[in-house]
Amino acid sequence: KLEPRPTHVVFNAGVNPIEWDAGGSKILDALDRLEMKGIWRTTTYQKNHRRKLLVLQVDNVMAGLFRSRGHWVLNTSWTQELDPMHFWTMNHFYEPVYRVMNEELLDMLGYKFPVGEPLHYQTIKRTNLTPLSQVNEDLLKQLM
Repeated sequence: KLEPRPTHVVFNAGVNPIEWDAGGSKILDALDRLEMKGIWRTTTYQKNHRRKLLVLQVDNVMAGLFRSRGHWVLNTSWTQELDPMHFWTMNHFYEPVYRVMNEELLDMLGYKFPVGEPLHYQTIKRTNLTPLSQVNEDLLKQLM
């Protein structure tokens, strides 16, 4: 038994999803009984700006189901527009991409940021932030 008791649960199908829609209603029934809020996080796009058709289908079904039942959706479709320099593998990002996703989730949960506004994706796009990989390469060059 968890103490304190969780108030929210985040779900995601991932890049190799199973048939979530078959059990989605049962999951939401259980969350409703426990008075917990479910959050469906859509699967991020890959470095090649694509997602598998099954991933898109599962995300669409589950996002619709979560919304229709009064639960939430954390939409990460903005990752389709990311420059490939923000990826360190086909499916994984450099910072600050994860920071943006985390701040969007915290914002959704009502977290009040102590200083300034959260770093949203528009900030990455507008200011052309340097990914951590480039910062590390630049530091290595300076040390050598």
